[in-house]
Amino acid sequence: MKVEWTKIGPVKRRLASQILHFALAALIVIAIVVVYFRWLHITNPATVGFTFLLAILVISAKWGLRCAIFSSVLATVAYNYFFFPPLFRFTIADPENWVALFALLFTAIVASQLSARARRAALQSDQRRREVERLYEFSQQLLVSENVFGLVNAIPRYLVESFAVTSAAMFLDARQETYFFDTASQSLFPRATEVYQW
Repeated sequence: MKVEWTKIGPVKRRLASQILHFALAALIVIAIVVVYFRWLHITNPATVGFTFLLAILVISAKWGLRCAIFSSVLATVAYNYFFFPPLFRFTIADPENWVALFALLFTAIVASQLSARARRAALQSDQRRREVERLYEFSQQLLVSENVFGLVNAIPRYLVESFAVTSAAMFLDARQETYFFDTASQSLFPRATEVYQW
């Protein structure tokens, strides 16, 4: 029963987090409408469209592409309903406003995709940096060892320490011997002593 709850718990948390992000994105769009239409009485479509675009870029950078696309569509609907004549209708009288409406939607979606791509690239870069740091740390531990036999026995421990794994084993073909991190590692690698001929 505990295993099922531990699997369901993160899924529910992720879903609740996504719902919260979508709700906050909708609130941001509503806040822009309220500020420009009710409080400031600004009906200049260019100013409002630019503000929507900036908000969508922030949403994309913070919460990802899906949330940004949702807010783009919502902003486009609000843009049409509150700021293009005839007001309070989902119709557009001037053909130029159609261009502005689709330009907002297209620009917001493309910018959101670029932001999401940059975010993924930054995460991958950070992951590669951590891998290089681990390899460097591992190589430093190998270079410090003076005794070859001590080094062979210590390599599984260095692997565990450098790469944050629970167990490690190393098989030397020349000696036909397996070196383990600890006795618990022997049960995790039961076939480690077999030699495979390719």
